Amino acid sequence: MVEFFQIAMVAITVAQPPATTTGENEHSFDAFFIPEGKPFGDTFPFYKDGVWHLFCMWMPHIGHFITRDLIHWEKHPNCPFGGCTGCVVEDNGKYYMFWTGNQNILLATSDDLDYWTEYPQNPILIADDKKYSSGYFRDPYVFFNENEGAWWMLMGSQYIESSSSGVPTGCVALAKSKDLLNWELADPLWCRNWLRIVIAHSLSHKVDVGT
Repeated sequence: MVEFFQIAMVAITVAQPPATTTGENEHSFDAFFIPEGKPFGDTFPFYKDGVWHLFCMWMPHIGHFITRDLIHWEKHPNCPFGGCTGCVVEDNGKYYMFWTGNQNILLATSDDLDYWTEYPQNPILIADDKKYSSGYFRDPYVFFNENEGAWWMLMGSQYIESSSSGVPTGCVALAKSKDLLNWELADPLWCRNWLRIVIAHSLSHKVDVGT
């Protein structure tokens, strides 16, 4: 859990602009790492064997930097593709990178975190425009759900089934997989106005939700 919050702090602080004043805002702080030469953002870190790997949107590529102390950073080879926010997971000694394409989810694999091969059947996951809107389907975060024995992928999207008016509402979309390659869309993990949606859905199916 400590490592999780340390990783989160890297993602939060790495792209913050330097403070321009001293003393005016006690909560301001200087960014401790900003790569030179290209626009930089959308960081997704990964920790392995004492090394922090920081992947990021570093157009036109996904950049890769490493550190062992979160202070001194070393440039590693760029990924041979570009994109936006994603994540990296490991399974059976192989690394899987999921990232955002054109409102869809793309996949690449690697044996060493430095050299990546795009999955030939990309995109690995797209919205169906029945449950989730294909116009808003991005920013994957993948983890293994031990209770289910399956991989879960969370994304930012819009839930189409949430409204009888047909106007989607923002949600945390969910997809599940047993092998990190084949994914099935599931009901969202969270949705705006969730209670109203559940009640409306129950009434439409004539289910007694109680008092």
